[in-house]
Amino acid sequence: DAATTEIYTLSLHDALPISGLSGYVKPEPLGRSVQRAKFLDLISETAKIKNSEDDPFRVGLFSMLEIMFNRPNSELLEQLPLSMAVKRTILGTETQFTPLLELVKCIERGDWTAMESLNKRLGLTNNAVKIGRVHV
Repeated sequence: DAATTEIYTLSLHDALPISGLSGYVKPEPLGRSVQRAKFLDLISETAKIKNSEDDPFRVGLFSMLEIMFNRPNSELLEQLPLSMAVKRTILGTETQFTPLLELVKCIERGDWTAMESLNKRLGLTNNAVKIGRVHV
């Protein structure tokens, strides 16, 4: 929900001085990561992906750290208290959340063929994905 998004965004912002990453943060990736977070949260329910707590949301929210801070994900993620599934997904290891992250990336780049393939893999319809996109 909006409050959770705000809390995670504020937490990310508040952690910057502590982590030594208080330099310039690019605003576009931050906004896109919040959109990804909400989309993954919504679509994971539709796809019936088993998750603990807010893992799909966190995958989306932290999926663009490397772009925002111009530092390797491996370095950035080790400082964050995230589940191993979230960290592995963002680092590129196959997890139950990987198809969700790939789906949102396909939508962002307009790769409709790959999106349809992932929809089938996840048991989604194009309408479910459209609904998820509207809410983002």
